[in-house]
Amino acid sequence: MKPIKLIISAIGPYAGKLPEIEFDAFEEKGLFLISGDTGAGKTTIFDAICFALYGTTSGTYRDTKNLRSEYARDSVQSYVDFYFSHQGREFHVWRQPSYERQKQRGAGVILEKEKAILYEEGQAPIEGLTQVNNAVKELLHIDEKQFKQIVMIAQGEFRDLLNAKTDQRTEILRTIFLTNGYKNIEYRLKERMDASSRIKENAENSIIQYFEDVSADESNELFDELEELKSRAGRSGSAWNLDEIADVVERLILSDGRKFECMKADMEKAEAELKKNDEELAQAETNNKFIRRREELEKEREELKKRKPEIDGKIRLLDKQKKATRNGKPPYDAWIEKCDGVSSIQKQIKTTELKLETAAAAAERAKDAFDSAKEQEKEVDRLKQTISRIDDEEQKYQQKENLERNLKKLEERDRNISTEEADLKEDEKSLKERIKVLTKTVEDLKGKPVELKEAENESEKRKELLADFDAVIEAQIPEREKRKRILSKKQKAFIDIRDKYEEASGRRDEAERILEDSRAGILAGKLVEGEKCPVCGSVYHPEPAMLRDSAVSEDDFKKLQEEESRFQEKKNHANTEAEKAKTSLEEFEEQLRATILDCIKSPLPDMDREEQSLEELIQVVKEAKTQVEMMLKETDRKCISLGKDCEILNEAKKELETAQGNDTERLNSRKDELGENRQKIKQELAETRAVLKTLEKLSFPDWKTAKKERKRAETKKNEILDTITKAEGEKKKADNNVTAARSKLEALGR
Repeated sequence: MKPIKLIISAIGPYAGKLPEIEFDAFEEKGLFLISGDTGAGKTTIFDAICFALYGTTSGTYRDTKNLRSEYARDSVQSYVDFYFSHQGREFHVWRQPSYERQKQRGAGVILEKEKAILYEEGQAPIEGLTQVNNAVKELLHIDEKQFKQIVMIAQGEFRDLLNAKTDQRTEILRTIFLTNGYKNIEYRLKERMDASSRIKENAENSIIQYFEDVSADESNELFDELEELKSRAGRSGSAWNLDEIADVVERLILSDGRKFECMKADMEKAEAELKKNDEELAQAETNNKFIRRREELEKEREELKKRKPEIDGKIRLLDKQKKATRNGKPPYDAWIEKCDGVSSIQKQIKTTELKLETAAAAAERAKDAFDSAKEQEKEVDRLKQTISRIDDEEQKYQQKENLERNLKKLEERDRNISTEEADLKEDEKSLKERIKVLTKTVEDLKGKPVELKEAENESEKRKELLADFDAVIEAQIPEREKRKRILSKKQKAFIDIRDKYEEASGRRDEAERILEDSRAGILAGKLVEGEKCPVCGSVYHPEPAMLRDSAVSEDDFKKLQEEESRFQEKKNHANTEAEKAKTSLEEFEEQLRATILDCIKSPLPDMDREEQSLEELIQVVKEAKTQVEMMLKETDRKCISLGKDCEILNEAKKELETAQGNDTERLNSRKDELGENRQKIKQELAETRAVLKTLEKLSFPDWKTAKKERKRAETKKNEILDTITKAEGEKKKADNNVTAARSKLEALGR
């Protein structure tokens, strides 16, 4: 706020209007000093400025009750008119203190009420004490107490600012220099910093947590360094040195990577060697079986060569016996039944030979079945390889399934982000539309506060005017009627006492004449012709006075005189009282007339009321009251409507500020977050798909199929092995039967 001009009239010790104080004359000088001796009027200037703005004086020990100069004439008006500029806008405020002055007509005093008007260039003036005070506070953003502390520091009160608490001084200086915006920025930056700090702290805690799971072999050269760093990080409770942790982890990863490559190469080499050994072992086992089988076959062939004639004979015999077989019995049983004349030994030999032949045939069949089963050993090897391959790939299948599930989740998240981005675009569009609507609302209603203040000022003026009307109609007019009744009563009393006085005066006059006549008659009775009259000196007495029948004594006459004098005093007193009542009524009517003219000047400016009678003015003021009541109702309705518009405006301003601030910031933050998430998910999708690409060469599409195939291969392998085992058992059993039959034949002497 920069002062421009100050006008003071009849304030303090100054009886009249002071010369205008032009502050802008010192504008080029920068700072200027208001100096002078004690009592020169420095504080009066401060009082005037503070009073003009806030309706109070600048000092703690001065008030506004005695601002009017005691030397001012009644015709001189007391007021302060202060011109100033603020934030590029020019204002001036006119304020009048309350004071009493002599009436211009009649006796007595009249109270001039305190008034205030705030003017702004290009705007409607604001009138009324409350309205102006609120407008000044809203304009300067400081109250009168703060204004006194920072602008108008009165004598002895500078210590109030110096001794103020830090918070109070900070608030005052922030208000002066308009740093609330920076304070808000500070709070927002602090909130964002705190949020980032929390994110950082959570990330550090997460790093520490996962870092605890990092391990290395004791043989690793980084083992001691890793354990020492884990111990330090655990004691600190935070990721105090992420670079050192990251460096150790990266070196561990490189070390493990090199070790893994070496182990992978060794494993591949060992697997290749194992596979080669398995193949050689399988081939050796197969060869050994073939060798053993060949040796057995060679033996059997030599044995068969030796026994060929015998076997041929037996075959012929068997063919003959076959024909003789009946009831499904074995040939040798049938043969025994027909060999009644054969000896017991011969029967045993023959029976054993037949059993040997049967066992040999069974052994041949068992050998063929075993050979056939052995031929499936390659299938067993193939099934074992399939089972082994599936077992080796189990982890990859699980990895593939995990990756596929993760891929689905990532794709779902990607779709969700796309949906959220679409929703976010709609939200952004809605927010822009809402900002547009709110901006238009604020623009359309920005003039409503001024209109509301004008309407409130108008309402206040009309309420004050209506109060004046009520005072006139409800108090002063009844008071006039009361005084008229008093005057009428006193006038009647005067007339009554006057009539009584006149009657007493007439009786006194009549008595006086009677008394005079009586005196003349008595004197005339003593007159003698030729002698001088004692009254007129005449010696002739042509018409002497006659003595009346009624006579008045001196005492009666004196009583009548006293009665007349008493009624005269009462008449004079009644006359005085009537004159007083008349004068009081006339003065009251004069004051009432002036009050009515002041009241009806505002609502009815188009009529000349000076020439109207008081009765006409009373009728006019009653009509004016009705008119003002209607105008007040209309103004109140307008205030209510404008108040609602102002509420809508304030709400729209708040919503607009929120929409342009927090909502926009939150939307942009969410947009950035979605962008980062989309980029991260795209990267994870690419990595997942790349790993899945490497797993496409698996033998089966999924672990379920592979597991099913492994079970099938395991079952088939076991079936084949069981078949081989069973065939081998049958072969051994048949071979044992053959051996047993041969041994028995040898024992019988064959």
